[in-house]
Order: sequence, then structure tokens, then C-alpha cells
Amino acid sequence: MARVKARAKINLGLWVGGKRADGYHDLETVFYEVNLFDELSFEKKDGGGIGIITNKPEIPTDERNLVYRAAMAFFEEIGERRGVSIELVKNIPEQAGLGGGSSDAAAALLALCELFEKEIPKERLLAVAAKLGADVPFFLYGGTAHAVGIGEVLTPLPPLPPLPLVIVKPDFGISTKEAFLRIDKNGGGENIMQNVVQAVQKCDISGICQNIRNSFESVLMNPRIMEFKEALLREGAMGAAMTGSGSAVFGIFDSDKAARQAAGKLKSDGSVFYVSSDIQ
Repeated sequence: MARVKARAKINLGLWVGGKRADGYHDLETVFYEVNLFDELSFEKKDGGGIGIITNKPEIPTDERNLVYRAAMAFFEEIGERRGVSIELVKNIPEQAGLGGGSSDAAAALLALCELFEKEIPKERLLAVAAKLGADVPFFLYGGTAHAVGIGEVLTPLPPLPPLPLVIVKPDFGISTKEAFLRIDKNGGGENIMQNVVQAVQKCDISGICQNIRNSFESVLMNPRIMEFKEALLREGAMGAAMTGSGSAVFGIFDSDKAARQAAGKLKSDGSVFYVSSDIQ
């Protein structure tokens, strides 16, 4: 049996450019892995096939599930038809911009290599991951990384200290497809990601906070997202932004104590709050 944790991410800034010939969009971002995670267990089974059980009945367990597709891609890559039973415990909220599905897929690829004792060259594993989704390659490594292209061209960055975070998941999700359609109509705005990259390289948390921008904030489908962002700043966040295409928003604080105090004041209306010191 193989057991793994699949951690979420936030985007320390995200710029989205125009649509490419392949249908994807050029983008630039800094991924930062956070200590909020799903848990996956994998066990060989006789007779072939991929079986998935989850702790949430609304999650599909067939080809619509990225973990299922990751397992299919793994068996195709090794050229064998094997059987595996997978248990997926979801803690990362969906339609949040936190990368839960992508992280699960990357964790599945790594766990299946371990379970079936297969060593896939790094370049091949990255190629398999990229076909599953633009964020999946990052999660093979985690940490902090600068990403360009569609998100698959990665440059590791110096590790940041654990950031005191409040992550707010509103009680609604955002369709990534619809968010990109709105970017196509309105554009992604100015790209200042290089300022964020330089701040990360210097471990300049203040500089990161001053330069966080997310192109999707200019095409928001629900004004409550900006209300949460403004509330985080009002409660003392040094910087705040939506992550990915939303709907989750994060604020960076100067201490875990300040983050916990802010989350305590803001809790309301069914939205879920995660505090860095609480998500172990």
C-alpha cells in the first residue's frame, strides 16, 4: 500500500495572457504550496481496473476524476494493465483555485510509481503530468516555483518561510472555463509578475504583498470575492488576492496570531476559513 498527502497551492500573483493556438492561455505565476491537503491511499488489486472511493459522494469516481485519469495515464505510460484500489479523502475545497484536483493527480502518479516499483524518467513524468492539467507538473515538486507557458515551464525558487495565511473559501465556486472566457473578452491587464519573482528570490515578504495581482480579479463573476479580499486587508493582512481563477481568497499576515484573530472576526455566512497554523 502507498499513502500520500496532496497539498494545495496558492498563486502569489497570476497574470493571464492571450489564448494560444492549442487553446490554452499563456500565463505567468508563482506557485506556493500550503499545508492544506487531501489524503490518498493506493493498493494493488487483482483482476485489473481502477476503483476509487471517496469521503464525499458528490465527487465522481470515473473518468471525470483526475485521479482516475492519472492512474490510466500511468498504466499507459508503463505499458501494463494493472489493478488498483484508491481511497481519496478530500479536504481541499473544489472550484476554489487551490489546485486540489491537480495535486491529487500528481500525488497519484508518484504513489503509483512507488506502489508498482516503476521508475519513470523525470522528463516523461512531467510530460504525462502536463497532459493531465497545466498545474499538475508543479505538484510533482511542490515548494515555491515560478511558472510560465501554460504553467508547465517551472523554475524552482528559494523556499519561503511558512507564511501566516488566512484562506477564505466562499460558499460558492467559480467555473474556470467561464473565467477564461471573460479574460478573452477583457484581457489580463498589466504583467508585474517579475516584481513578485524578485521579491521571492530576496525572501522579501513585504515586496511580495505589495505586488500581488491576479488577472482574474478584473473579470470577477461574484462581487463577494472582493468583499472578502477587502475584509482581509481591513483586518490587518499585509497583502491579499484571489488564488487561481477563484473563488478562494488568501491574506498574508505578519504572524499566525494575527491570522487567527482575523479569521475569528471574519467567520460568517457558510464560508470556510483555513488558517496556516491550524491546517496541519
